[in-house]
Amino acid sequence: MTEAVGTPVALVNTHGRVVAGSTAHHLAGSLIRDAHIRTALLTALPAVLPDGVRLTPCGTLPLAVLTWP
Repeated sequence: MTEAVGTPVALVNTHGRVVAGSTAHHLAGSLIRDAHIRTALLTALPAVLPDGVRLTPCGTLPLAVLTWP
């Protein structure tokens, strides 16, 4: 990511475990519990989910960036 993000963001693994987050709602070590987000993480494809959450995979790493609207 080359620009500043002004919304909540979290770096997560493919199992939905937060590696780092920008808010207290997404603390390192916590688990993303939303089933639709966890399912999307398994595809490892860029996506904008119906609730506006943006999923951006980190290349070949088993990580993704989640950005909330």
